[in-house]
Amino acid sequence: MIQNRSESNRGRPGTATREGRSSAATQSYHARLLLIEDHAAFAEATAELLKMAGLDVRIAESGEDALQMAQTFRPDIVLCDMSLPDMLGMEVARELRRNPATKGALIVMHTAMSDTEVKILEREVNTDEFNLFLSKPMTQEKIDRLWTGLAAMRRSMH
Repeated sequence: MIQNRSESNRGRPGTATREGRSSAATQSYHARLLLIEDHAAFAEATAELLKMAGLDVRIAESGEDALQMAQTFRPDIVLCDMSLPDMLGMEVARELRRNPATKGALIVMHTAMSDTEVKILEREVNTDEFNLFLSKPMTQEKIDRLWTGLAAMRRSMH
């Protein structure tokens, strides 16, 4: 059965219903987010969801690309995959923390681990590189966590 676009999107978070209202409790966020993800289709889908939430998103497909892009884009939030083709996400995060242009960014590990594994990782990993750990895929709830983390970080800096 072929569905038209509005029917196939019905009930998905962030999509409009026939009445023109959003099916998710969407909140608009205004911040720059650097998404570091080497799987292009996943990166595009994640970026689209983040853009729908009002974030200005740039995608880097490797650690080196991310480090170069961060210099000019100056992200407020960095969403970093752990396994990249040229370096580990931990190495990227460490370099971003050393850089004056990005050391104040909210740096988030974005991983394919399950939510349970991520919670264990958060408790067991003592790292200054990452502020948050989120499992894939991105959801509205996780976008809200990003914003809460960024707001808390900004409050602590002032």
